Amino acid sequence: MSKENVELVTNLQPAADVDIAELFRNDDIWSALADAIAPFFRPDFESVAPGVPGTERVHVGLDGLRAAWLEWIEPWLTYRTEIEQVIDAGDRVLLLTHDYGRREGVAQEVKVDGSAVWTVSDGKIVRACFYTARSEAFAAAGCGILTDMAEESRIPDLVELGERIREATVRRDLDAIMAFFTADAVWDASPMGIGTFEGQAAIRGFWEDWISSYEDFELQTVEAHDLGNGVSFGVAVQRGRLLGSSGQLELRYAAVNEWEDGKIARITNYTDIDEARAAAERLTQERA
Repeated sequence: MSKENVELVTNLQPAADVDIAELFRNDDIWSALADAIAPFFRPDFESVAPGVPGTERVHVGLDGLRAAWLEWIEPWLTYRTEIEQVIDAGDRVLLLTHDYGRREGVAQEVKVDGSAVWTVSDGKIVRACFYTARSEAFAAAGCGILTDMAEESRIPDLVELGERIREATVRRDLDAIMAFFTADAVWDASPMGIGTFEGQAAIRGFWEDWISSYEDFELQTVEAHDLGNGVSFGVAVQRGRLLGSSGQLELRYAAVNEWEDGKIARITNYTDIDEARAAAERLTQERA
């Protein structure tokens, strides 16, 4: 049934010119779509949003699928997706896409390479897991290194490297965090009013003080983009409870990363997301 599974998943994807943001945000459009596609999904169908490996939020049913997508597209005014490749993996279908999002007040779209693994049982969709790192999608689909593309996916891209740093941060693994920085790296948090830290020792000290001040600590990726020319841009939300406090703190910030040979040479953090996005775009053009 693998061929049928591929056809099922492919046919459920929106056309390349469909604005997914409008599709999920508009109650009438979504209601009509949900009625049309319901026969192809099991009632307890699960969808898992990208960006938080190990602590994924599982959404149930078609309303859950909508909720997952609404969370993902929250920063975007418009959002569309184009199928790049569909890979038959038996009862799983690996879907690779090029996604394009546009922010309000910005004419140019931002391109994101997307990936998802759809699981089919008895002709119905039972689970869809979405990934920001394609290597994780290949592994989940059981493709391993069976295809040339899977082999290429083992070469970490900047988004995947950033995700590994996030995971190490959540684990409070300072050694793993510092392994992603050059010896003379600069951590510039001056746009946040915190200061600038130069060299691994200074950066490690900053992070050790910052993380140790929290009893509970969570870091979630909201956006992550490889802009090219050794520049990546990401938006994250940090939540945590300070030692001796009962209240939760939340910080939403953006990071502009400059990479050299797979390591961060400079990272600049901003609380103003739009300022950070503009800075990342300028830096990408300057390094072209």
